Amino acid sequence: MLLAAESIQKNCKLSESVFRSLKEGTNADAVSGRLKYATILIRLGDITGASVLLKEVETAHSNLALESVCTCSGIVEYSPKTGLRDKTLTLLHTGEIYGHFCHCLIFVETLKPCFPNGWLDAIFRPMELDDQRSNTDDVMEYVSLDPLPYFYFVTLMLQKELNNPFKALTSFQMLEKCVSEEPLFHKDTALVLLSHSLEMDGQVEKAKIIYDEACCLRKRNTGFKSSHVRYNGKPV
Repeated sequence: MLLAAESIQKNCKLSESVFRSLKEGTNADAVSGRLKYATILIRLGDITGASVLLKEVETAHSNLALESVCTCSGIVEYSPKTGLRDKTLTLLHTGEIYGHFCHCLIFVETLKPCFPNGWLDAIFRPMELDDQRSNTDDVMEYVSLDPLPYFYFVTLMLQKELNNPFKALTSFQMLEKCVSEEPLFHKDTALVLLSHSLEMDGQVEKAKIIYDEACCLRKRNTGFKSSHVRYNGKPV
């Protein structure tokens, strides 16, 4: 993605090696690599290619054995679903284990060129900071997102681009349900995605309430697990 961002920033075509690396990255886990690749394809205007990847993500999430894993805090965290634990050894021996796990997506500011302009406020929107932090000269921003709410957000944005209001509404409803019901590792950033989606729909007051909820949630939690921004490599 970093190489793709550099090429897009320079208004250059992505090289075959970059496309090859992005494609190979889709095998790193069940969905995260596909979501990254789909994001870039939408940025480049390849809606057909992005739609194929998103369909694969949807299929993967419909598999009850799919697990979400978070390592953002340096500790592996996940809640195994019924059935997968018994298959783990078999999956390890067959090399198919990666197809049953999905990791959080972590984006840095240098990846901004990979995203359509209308997405930037949702992905990279800074959350409220503590009053005592004023020196931001060497700020590096990391955004951690759970794959499932990001999938619904990408699908929503794509359906809006295709002018499919019914499918866009369905994606929004799934995003809303996901944020409220799923056991997410990064609910604060999922709330930001939902807030942005509401704002796009003209529901400004409700969007603000959701955004404030995201900020409050982040302040109640410590560590990178629930953080949207890091200063000097230290979680805030």
